[in-house]
Amino acid sequence: MSQSGSSSEPGRPELVSMSIARRLVEAIRAGSYPAGSRLPVEVELAREFGASRVSVREALSALQFAGYVESRRGSGTIVLSATPSNPGESRVVRRMPVDHLQLLEARLVLEPQTIALGACDPDPTALRLARQLIDGMALSVSAPEIDVDTDLRVHTALVETCRNTYLVGECRGLLKAASDSYFQNARSTAWQDGELLASWVREHRAVWEHIAAGDAESAMRASREHLLSVVYRFADDDTLATADRARMATIHARFSKFDLTSDLRANERPQS
Repeated sequence: MSQSGSSSEPGRPELVSMSIARRLVEAIRAGSYPAGSRLPVEVELAREFGASRVSVREALSALQFAGYVESRRGSGTIVLSATPSNPGESRVVRRMPVDHLQLLEARLVLEPQTIALGACDPDPTALRLARQLIDGMALSVSAPEIDVDTDLRVHTALVETCRNTYLVGECRGLLKAASDSYFQNARSTAWQDGELLASWVREHRAVWEHIAAGDAESAMRASREHLLSVVYRFADDDTLATADRARMATIHARFSKFDLTSDLRANERPQS
């Protein structure tokens, strides 16, 4: 891919797609494209920026992941907000509310199971959107000016590959609860760790690939392992109260011992 523009890291040229994403964010924040308006189509943006449609598509994926825009069938790319994410505040030693611990447990139970069911017969439109968001996340993590500090949209897109609306609805509720200020502050801190974010991109991509391949067991395992990595990070967080860190360690140990093969095959056993 050709390269141009200013660099987000000294000495390194900026990718064309990253440059386009940055300039579009600047235009959205400046009010050139207010919330509810439609961005020009890919071919027009490619002409405007003197770039390929592939680079434009990558840039739009990054903006979609960050929450600035949304792709709507029949309507094009719609601007959602000029400020889609809220920067986290500095943290102090704190106690985690009991319901937040229960929320993490509920996600560890439900999210991987829903994704596993989705892998059995994934919704093709949802699968395509999930791939776009993961690609967008990969670009966004190397572009701090896009100002994004959550990957919950990717989690939501992955569970939405499941066609069971009841399970998807429950997962959406859990993910919405996980977007509150407490968890958002933790994510904002995590978003400063480039290596961690790169690993999250790889983990999300692995989940997607298993869903696309129809491998329910591997999709469930990859989803659970990603969530456990988040729990482990809490257990290792020295700004969290000691008692809560211990509970996180217990949750991590408990779910790490789950037999995923048994989980998946339990419903296949014939009734006696």
